[in-house]
Amino acid sequence: MRAPFHARSAGGRQFTNYTPTFLADAMLGSLARKLRVFGYDTIYLSDVKDEVVLRIGITQNRVILTCDKELFRRIVKVGASGVLLECSSDLDSIVKILCKYSIKYIDCESMNSRCSACNGLLVEKASSDITTQVPPRILKMHKYFLNCSDCNKIYWQGKQFMQIKALIKDVNYKIKKEDRENNSKDLVEKINMQAKRLSF
Repeated sequence: MRAPFHARSAGGRQFTNYTPTFLADAMLGSLARKLRVFGYDTIYLSDVKDEVVLRIGITQNRVILTCDKELFRRIVKVGASGVLLECSSDLDSIVKILCKYSIKYIDCESMNSRCSACNGLLVEKASSDITTQVPPRILKMHKYFLNCSDCNKIYWQGKQFMQIKALIKDVNYKIKKEDRENNSKDLVEKINMQAKRLSF
């Protein structure tokens, strides 16, 4: 039997036209980078006190992502939005977070990726604009480049891009599976409710 996702959430925004922004705590650097690549505005705080995490989460209206049960209790207490993860894998965490906000699919062709290093917006650049920033062999191999508007890092479709596409495929598969199983549970609950009514 499939092990259930272990996550709890605080905050009630779960409608489809809402695009969440995130704040990942110190244990979730890898997850934060992946969410950025998927186009989600995600702050990563590696060495700050919980009070700072809570303050930024509340003032910037961000969903706080954490594996820290004590921090999550404080998130709930102050009425902030947050998700408590078991941190078993980035894949499971991403699926749980996206399902919470009714995000059913990630399209790698249309997602507006952010810089995985700093969360900055990426801008398309022609190879002629970055001749001094990229090795000549890369310029010959690729025509499509993205440049971070904040840290100036350059991205192109190399090996990591193929890994990202594979991850997106896995995420979409698991989201679909989770959605199907949730629909099945809902159907069973409805049948049970109807059976109880008929028994009276």
